[in-house]
Amino acid sequence: MGGCCGKNSKEAQIEKDLKSGKKPILWIVGGPGLDTYFKVFTFNSYFFLTLTYLRSRSGKGTQCTRLAQKYKLAHISSGDLLRAEVLNGSELGKKLNEIMETGQLVPREIVLDLLKKGMIEWYEGSNGFLIDGYPREVIQGKEFEEKIGPCTKIVYFEVSDAVMKQRLMQRGKDSGRVDDNEETIANRIKIFHELSEPVIQEYASIVLTISGEQEPDDVFNQCCENLDPLFKT
Repeated sequence: MGGCCGKNSKEAQIEKDLKSGKKPILWIVGGPGLDTYFKVFTFNSYFFLTLTYLRSRSGKGTQCTRLAQKYKLAHISSGDLLRAEVLNGSELGKKLNEIMETGQLVPREIVLDLLKKGMIEWYEGSNGFLIDGYPREVIQGKEFEEKIGPCTKIVYFEVSDAVMKQRLMQRGKDSGRVDDNEETIANRIKIFHELSEPVIQEYASIVLTISGEQEPDDVFNQCCENLDPLFKT
């Protein structure tokens, strides 16, 4: 009984720390096919929350891996969390699988709960969180800030619709993913324009736009040029 209470108390403190911005949070969010994870950074007791938007197949995976290593960030992918639930074979997993196969957005309360659980689990030992694939609409961002913590910067890796479609179609051929077919991809791009682009507009004052069609090293160097100051005195 004592162990249970201690765990609840510990989680409550972590939730409080997240809410106060004790550790920064980096959002990597964007269009269809986007994997999501959270990163939080700290430097000299200052905490920064950065929101990064990448559209589908903009080289996000490569950039996130390198940024996580450079800044020693904890990484949580909403896409991975959702796929793990599907693999569990639960009723929720079956429902999520149907939604993901048609390119629709998963109910935001489900994703938010999974993200919060993951952040609590990985809180200790991390300098911060990198959250990949969330939010995908304005209300998700608002609810995240209300229920988990605030955001200070958005990095948007921009890729044209044509290039995004081409990359997603190639990923489907390489991986065999059922949700990477032409019809579903077109629907996900449409959803991005209708729901996710307003997020970028809502947070326009803190958005940093970087072309995701450049060479990976050029994209990474531009990221570092803009993020390095967050970790320097």
